[in-house]
Amino acid sequence: EEYNVSYSCVQTVLNGPGNIFAPPLLTSDGHLMLNSPCVDQGGALPSSDGRIQETILDFDGEDRIDGAVDMGADEYQDRDNDGLPDWLELLIDPNAVALDPNGDPDNDGYTNLEEYQRFAGAILTPAATYYVDPVNGSDNNTGLSPDEPKKTVTSALLRMYSGERLILLPGQYGQAFNLQDKSITLQSLDPQDPATVAATVIANGISITGDDGSGMELRGLTFSNRTSQIPSVNCLNTHLNIDDCRFIGNGYSGLMCQGSHITLSRCTFQQNRGLVGGLFVQSSSIILQHCLISDNIDNLYCGALLLVNDSQADLIHCTIANNPSDSLSSELIELFGMDIFPSILVENSELFVTNTVLWDGDLPILDLENSTVWTTYTDISGGLDQLDPNWLGLGNLSLDPAFVMPGYAPEDTNLPYVSGDYRLQSAAGRWDPLLSDWVTDG
Repeated sequence: EEYNVSYSCVQTVLNGPGNIFAPPLLTSDGHLMLNSPCVDQGGALPSSDGRIQETILDFDGEDRIDGAVDMGADEYQDRDNDGLPDWLELLIDPNAVALDPNGDPDNDGYTNLEEYQRFAGAILTPAATYYVDPVNGSDNNTGLSPDEPKKTVTSALLRMYSGERLILLPGQYGQAFNLQDKSITLQSLDPQDPATVAATVIANGISITGDDGSGMELRGLTFSNRTSQIPSVNCLNTHLNIDDCRFIGNGYSGLMCQGSHITLSRCTFQQNRGLVGGLFVQSSSIILQHCLISDNIDNLYCGALLLVNDSQADLIHCTIANNPSDSLSSELIELFGMDIFPSILVENSELFVTNTVLWDGDLPILDLENSTVWTTYTDISGGLDQLDPNWLGLGNLSLDPAFVMPGYAPEDTNLPYVSGDYRLQSAAGRWDPLLSDWVTDG
């Protein structure tokens, strides 16, 4: 067979000038997103035998841009540079490119620009919300109301498009599932209520593979009891926001990501045992803000964060504490002569820590090779003099942070490890949510 493929985005590697082999990042109706690798990458010249001529108009009737033609049927254009493509603005107002990027015509809480960036252009009508109830649901239901919920997440996902929301009602979800190539929000019924979050348990892990470039969200869920050899959340080549989630009692690590961009806010990682207690990050960028990583015990590589293969992590207003292990990997001992278990282990990566309590043993940070580390306004255990001085910016200290109660292992070995309370003591008074009252510390 003979074929000539050039200046095209293809799923498998094909020889030919100008071809690319990456997800095209399309909206659900085939338009290019702004960050699509197909933008400006087409070839405008005819082929050598004259068979292929460049189309003058795209499938919206818009002019092709001479010298910067896009791959595919769509030519991305944004003449007023407001972040919204012309085809979408003209769809709303055929007489002018005049859609307000800050407007919210469907009253769903997202501006037009936010909705386009996150949900690939689902602006005209409110996005659908689906419900799942593992106890009282049925996969024969529509899933479009809490009174007619689906029974399984997989059944709901088959009906969903990017930009839609999936609400898990309280219960334990034991079926593994994959969020693949869809930018949806997966959440509990009330992500701000700790009791609801604790009662909405994904017990067999999820995989998140790819997206359309606009990002996915996990909100107010508990990931727990994962015992097989994969993490509770496994991400590959995706954009993801995770808010108000708990990663508790998992058997491999809390979260693993590769080739991804992830932001975590107000999340907790506790009592995870396996390779890494908190996060295993490869060739990815992550931001952790207002997160707690504590009481992850007997992991092989490190207690809190493993950052490798040209990754970057920003830790902002986090608490990392009490992640001990007596099970240091023999591989690390043999290759690097390690004899102390680190809290954060980095290799060929960048780590930035600010306004954080990193009170986690005698070796809070270990760089295996060629990493950049920078800390500011952080309380670091083990003494500042044991760290590379090039890592230390303004405002660092090494003083006992005075937690309310660090975690501990009971003397009776038959009893489980007790997670700590890592709020800070205060002689002036602090709010105790368990007592629903103000208390003082001596």
